[in-house]
Amino acid sequence: MAVAVNGIDYGSGGVALKATGLVAADTAETAVFLGRGWHAVRIAWSACEVATGDEFYNVQFQANTVAATTTYLDLTNVAFGKGTLLGGAADTAGTGEMWLAIWNPYDNGVRVNTWVTGTIATGFNFTVDAYPINVIGAF
Repeated sequence: MAVAVNGIDYGSGGVALKATGLVAADTAETAVFLGRGWHAVRIAWSACEVATGDEFYNVQFQANTVAATTTYLDLTNVAFGKGTLLGGAADTAGTGEMWLAIWNPYDNGVRVNTWVTGTIATGFNFTVDAYPINVIGAF
């Protein structure tokens, strides 16, 4: 079933913020208009290289405004990679899925910016989709 909220067509699978693909170096995706509000974001990955012990992938969500389309402001970020670089947590599993909610206080586009550090051979293969969260009374 197709979903449209505030004039944005989310289709049946959400709005793609990052198509499935391997990231082995710093990458900024093209911004997609989501508008102001809450959005459920799904990150799904099919490969996360941690073999050499120094791999770190920071998936950052950024937004811009109509008045400053080339200036991106940070919304939130999620870190993946080798556990010792994640504050002692376990290594990121080779495959997985994560859902989170992001608040976009700005009136324009949202993009995914990925920072990659370490000795990267194969990298991090992932996709990101956004879905509307309809909150009663939200502006």
